[in-house]
Amino acid sequence: LTEEDFEIMELIKDKKAIKVAEFYISNILKRQQSDGWIAPGDVESRKDYDVWGIFIILKALVGYADIKNDKKVYKAIYLALKALNDHIDQLHV
Repeated sequence: LTEEDFEIMELIKDKKAIKVAEFYISNILKRQQSDGWIAPGDVESRKDYDVWGIFIILKALVGYADIKNDKKVYKAIYLALKALNDHIDQLHV
């Protein structure tokens, strides 16, 4: 979902779509690991993880956070980007 998708849901007051989006956002945040990793898998499996999915998740989170001005989501985005940066750094060691 993009920021425009969330804006449309808010504008047309599509309560069902908003509830579905909030359900998924909430579950993504619940599964974020303590080091900020937001993708599936434990630490050992990360070295083989294709990170493209993280960018898709982050795009949706940014759109949601911008519409809702949700500080928890902004923090989750920051932590996820930090974990992704650390992951990329470790791949190049």
